[in-house]
Order: sequence, then C-alpha cells, then structure tokens
Amino acid sequence: MNRNPEIYGPDADHFNPARFLDGNGQMAPAPPDTKEEGHVTYGYGRRSCLGRHVGNDSLFINIAVMLWSMNIECAIDDEGNPTPVDMVECVENGIIV
Repeated sequence: MNRNPEIYGPDADHFNPARFLDGNGQMAPAPPDTKEEGHVTYGYGRRSCLGRHVGNDSLFINIAVMLWSMNIECAIDDEGNPTPVDMVECVENGIIV
C-alpha cells in the first residue's frame, strides 16, 4: 500500500523524499486515507500497531545519535581538494555512509 502509484506517483518504488514536499519545500498534506501519517505502515483504526510510537521514537533517537556522532563533510581527493557531491547518485542510491 505504501508503493501505490495512484497515490505516490509513477516512481513509488524509488527512494524520493521530495514526494512529501509541496512546491515551497514545506511538508505537503498527507495522502487521503493515511490518517495524516503520510503512510500506512502501522495500519490504522482499531487494529493499528500498538508499538508505532515506540518504533517512531526509537527511529528518531537512533538517527539523532548517528548525526550527533558523525562529522558530515565532503570527501577529499588525492590532491586535498573537496570532491563535489553527485546528487543524481544520492537520489538513486541514497546516502552511502
């Protein structure tokens, strides 16, 4: 259900966080029938996942700790110059750590 091309567009199978932004770069309204979550991963209604808040909070904490503990900077080539980031590669394959 989270890869439905009728809701998420023709590239629903690809990693594309921009699909959740509007034209101004702000969060777009959630698709209908997702209860403002933007996805149906945890289900909804009476049979929704009891641990969804624990899952979301754990994910947030883990990402915050990783970002806190890393230095995010451009790679340096053999001559000491920063290498430009290949944005196409990042969109297709995500960020490689």
